[in-house]
Order: sequence, then structure tokens, then C-alpha cells
Amino acid sequence: MDTQKVINVLKDNGVIDYEITFRFKMKNSPHRGKLNYGKFVLNKNMCLDDLIETLAKPGEFEKGITITIPEGYSVEKIALLCERKGICTAEEFLKELAEGTFNNDFIKDIPDKDGVRYKLEGYLFPSTYNFSKDADASKVINTLLSEFQTQYNKVK
Repeated sequence: MDTQKVINVLKDNGVIDYEITFRFKMKNSPHRGKLNYGKFVLNKNMCLDDLIETLAKPGEFEKGITITIPEGYSVEKIALLCERKGICTAEEFLKELAEGTFNNDFIKDIPDKDGVRYKLEGYLFPSTYNFSKDADASKVINTLLSEFQTQYNKVK
């Protein structure tokens, strides 16, 4: 999240009143450009120096399930990895991949080809992801496809 987004969240939640004052303090702070992510306990009575100091410390975040999908992993390997990580069974993953509805723009451009077992093979973007403990096959597939869409749009 960039500084403007942080400012918007702080302002929307009543933690700061004036954007310009926070920007000035941040610009002159030793923590400039070093704010962390996560959950923080903040209140509107904090002085800006304490607020910035708090945001510069590592925040707490929900411990979820981290999964790394290496480049070149087949759909079956991704399904097995999800099963090993406890997200879903490989069978659930493959069923969702085959029968699920996905709304990413690029999917409509993927041609149907005879002999292709999984239409979305090659479109599940390899990376490291953190999922909440209640994630399922649909959430994983949608996240990987959304990341592919993001990367696709960057080079388009």
C-alpha cells in the first residue's frame, strides 16, 4: 500500500484529521518509505510521531496458508500442493478447475483444443501466495488467474 492509500485508510477511520500534516510529518520522519503492513492498534488520540512509529513496526497479520507454486508446475502438481497444504483435496481442485466459472477477461480468448485436458493449464500464475485458513479450491484458482491477468495486462 502506498502512502496515499495509508493516508486514506487513516483518514476514513478517523485516526488522522489532516492529510497535509501527516504527509509533512512522514516526509521528515526517519521512517519515510518504511511503513509496514498488517493490523495495527491505533487511535485518534495518538500524536503523529507515535502513529508513524507504530506503522513502521511489523504489524500483526492473520497467519494463513502460504503456498509457493514454482514455474512449470502442471495443474495436477498444483492440485497436489494444495492438498498437502490442507487447502482442499486434489480432486476438489481439479473438479473446480474443470467446472468452475471464472470471469477473467483473457479466458474468453483461450481457444478450445482437442486433447487439452485442462483449458486453464499454463494460466495459473506461479508465485508465492498467502491464503486465509478458510480458502478453498475456487479461491486459489481465482487468485492465480487474477495474478495472471495482472501480469498479462502489464505486458499487453
